[in-house]
Amino acid sequence: MRLVSFLPSRSSRWPALAAALLCAVLGAPAALATDSPPPASGAVAAPQPTDQFLDMLASRPGPHAAADLRTRIAALWGLSGSDTADLLSARAATLLRAGDAGTAFDLLDAAVTVAPDWAEGRRRRAMMRLMRGDVDRARLDLEAAVRSEPRQFPAMITLAMLAEQRGDRVAALAWARRAAAVDPSDAALAEHIRVMAIEVEGREI
Repeated sequence: MRLVSFLPSRSSRWPALAAALLCAVLGAPAALATDSPPPASGAVAAPQPTDQFLDMLASRPGPHAAADLRTRIAALWGLSGSDTADLLSARAATLLRAGDAGTAFDLLDAAVTVAPDWAEGRRRRAMMRLMRGDVDRARLDLEAAVRSEPRQFPAMITLAMLAEQRGDRVAALAWARRAAAVDPSDAALAEHIRVMAIEVEGREI
């Protein structure tokens, strides 16, 4: 499967999301989500602190702390809540690493069918759709991801990129600002917003 070019001509201003496309599809390992040991057999796991990590990220931590929080958030978002969907997604990641992107997509597609409200699953499927050149369906998946998880900032960044590609700078700026509200420590995103705001609104922000 070839990686199609879906970025706008000014893509160098964006955070390096496209360069990390395969990593974004594969997701962060769940083991990074928390320092707590796994629950004993038969025990009920405590709720994962996703909201806490997102709140910490929104408080503008330093770059190293922000990077760690992004990793932990990604790991937690990578858990669908369905054992079946998680297994399908894990197998998809293994196959993608092995170069079998077609079967990997089919398994990830099945995982999203099992867990349709899984925002990260939708986002990963969107990234794979972009790899296949299916931009319209990718955009629908990304929008569904944000509806399921309103702070899904990686999906927002991708939506901003796609909006800019189709020439809708107003929508691109709006999506980028939504992402920055969740992750204000992303310096590259902030700079892109600054430049784009001048172009769209004709003034400094």
